Amino acid sequence: MREVNGSCKTHQRETIMDYYCSEYDKTKNGKMKKGPVASRSLLVNFKIMKTYVLSFFIFSFFLQAHAQDMEVFNQYNRELNTHSRNGMIALGSWATGNLIAGTAGALTTKPGSMMFSFHLMNASWNVVNLGIALPAYFGARKRLNKQYDIPRTFKLQRQQETLYAINMGADVLYVGSGIFLQEFGNRYSNDNVRNSFKGMGYSLILQGGFLLIFDAVMLGVHKSHWKKNERKIWQQLEFNGTSIKWNIPSKK
Repeated sequence: MREVNGSCKTHQRETIMDYYCSEYDKTKNGKMKKGPVASRSLLVNFKIMKTYVLSFFIFSFFLQAHAQDMEVFNQYNRELNTHSRNGMIALGSWATGNLIAGTAGALTTKPGSMMFSFHLMNASWNVVNLGIALPAYFGARKRLNKQYDIPRTFKLQRQQETLYAINMGADVLYVGSGIFLQEFGNRYSNDNVRNSFKGMGYSLILQGGFLLIFDAVMLGVHKSHWKKNERKIWQQLEFNGTSIKWNIPSKK
C-alpha cells in the first residue's frame, strides 16, 4: 500500500480479504494516519451479509412451505363454505317460492277455509326461512376466500354438523306439531276454527318435512366432505401423547 498525491492505490494480495485500500483515520490533532482495518472490516461485513442472505432464504422457504401446507386447510374450508352457500341457495329458493305461492293462495281463497290457513301459514313460515337463508348465504360467500387456522377449521366443521343435527330434531317437532294441530282442530265443531287448525297443521307437516329432508341432506354433504378429506387433513398433524404438532411436508 502506498500513497501518491494524497490518493490511495491498491495492489493484488494473495486472497480477496487482503485486497483492500487502507483507510485513513483522523487523529485528535487533525492529521491523517494509515490504518490496516479495511480487510477486517470487509471480512466482518462479508460475514454479516452472508448471514442476512442465508436468513432471507430460510425465511422465504419457511413462508413458502407454510403457505403450501395451509393450502390443504384453505381448500377444505373453501369447499365447506361452498356447500353451505349452495344449501342456502336451495333454502332461499324454497322460501321464495312458498312465499309467492302462499301469498297468491291466501289472496285467492276464502278466508276461514282450510286452504286459506294453509297458504297463509306457508307464506308466514317462509318469511322466517328467507330471513335465515339470506344472511347465511352472504356469510358463506364472504367466508369463501377467508383463511382459517387449524383449530378454526375443526371448529367450523363441528359447528356445521352440530347445527344440522339439532335442526333435524327441531324439524321432527315441527312435523309432530302439525299432526297435533290437525287432531286438535277436530275437537271444534266450528268450521272456521277447525279449518284454521287443520290448515296450519298441514302447512307445518309440509314445511317441517321439507326442512327435515334439507337438513338431513346438508348433514350428509358435510359428513361426506369430511370423510373424503379426513386422511389428507390428519396427515398434517402429529400426536406425541401430550401435544399436537403441525407437520410441514417437504417437497419431492
